[in-house]
Amino acid sequence: MGEKSDELQALDSPRQSWSFAEVLRLMYDKERTGILDVSGLSGQWEIHLRAGQVVNLVVREGQNWNLGNLLIEGGALTDPEMLKANKRAKKNNESLETAILSLNLVTKDVLRRYVVLDTKETLFPLFEQVGITCRFRDQPPILNDLLDAIPVSFLLKEASRRIKLGPKIGKVVKDAEAVYAKKPEFLRLMLGGTGSMLRTVEGNEDDPSDALTPSSVDTEITANERIVFYYLNGKKTITQVARTSGLGLFETKKALCRLISRRAVDLVQEQGTGESVPDKTIFPILFRLSMYVVIVGIISLTWWFRGGEITQSRGLLSTLSGPMAAAFVAPQLQRIRSGLDVFFLENGNYPAQLRELVEKNILFDDDIDTSRLSLKIHYVTSPQADAYQLSVGNTEAANET
Repeated sequence: MGEKSDELQALDSPRQSWSFAEVLRLMYDKERTGILDVSGLSGQWEIHLRAGQVVNLVVREGQNWNLGNLLIEGGALTDPEMLKANKRAKKNNESLETAILSLNLVTKDVLRRYVVLDTKETLFPLFEQVGITCRFRDQPPILNDLLDAIPVSFLLKEASRRIKLGPKIGKVVKDAEAVYAKKPEFLRLMLGGTGSMLRTVEGNEDDPSDALTPSSVDTEITANERIVFYYLNGKKTITQVARTSGLGLFETKKALCRLISRRAVDLVQEQGTGESVPDKTIFPILFRLSMYVVIVGIISLTWWFRGGEITQSRGLLSTLSGPMAAAFVAPQLQRIRSGLDVFFLENGNYPAQLRELVEKNILFDDDIDTSRLSLKIHYVTSPQADAYQLSVGNTEAANET
């Protein structure tokens, strides 16, 4: 291929001598700005680089548009909407992304999240492919304003981690079309518990967050574990969970390995057909894209408020009434709101009665009981059960959506 001193010149013509990782390492070390043409068994791409960062990924014309599949499988777009966008794109000679935004089918933030996911899901498998052909063009890159620049250093480090963990994950999760279901008795623990509260087995990974079998000293339930746990409904395949959660297939499988080791999930089918994609609704789309914030927020608030403050003050609470009692019951209302959010996540609607939160093992009886006070919790849902009104005593009701 040429001497190392002539590496950049050697990449001016297609080469197969180096791996994809070696080529990217060279681009990073030399801080190259330009376009890297990549051809492999699964397709052809243009990777646009600027000063050691990937700023765009262009799929060669005529190939399957994977981003479109992600948008449909993730529930952001329906098939008719995708056809409508495709028709507009061809008519106006514009990209599908531009057409989707012009038609207001999704917001720019939603589309940006899927673009980032698609870019990573495309690039990481290239690190393990053989027969990759790369050619560098010293041309100005075209920036994609929907893609936050991805440092090549991150791609190299993350690819190395995935290659190391991949075989171990494959031994546990053998098929991406397998179907798992959460165990209901673990829902409350996953809402705010720690690894020590769940069944674990010993692991020997250097990085506890990469341990596929959490050890007794690994007390943290990762955010990804919680997210995957919530989406496992006994119908979705692993691939579908990856799409709807926005985590990507590798991170979904890794989180599932840890859940399996905790015995918090059950295998339903080794190879399932999957759950039919429901019609798009505003809440699921926005929820998926802010999943980390929402779930972590629910977990933190619920468990913090349950940390003993109420139970230790019951003697005092029984003697209070009016505004002071309402102030003391505020943490209890927060737990109920958090429980309602989890119920919505699980079922797509709010419960008809608060008692259902207890029946679903989301809250305790004490969480919805105010008999010790002179106040009463009032709860009512909208006709579609997509919103609720929660109030206590004479306090002003708050609308929640």
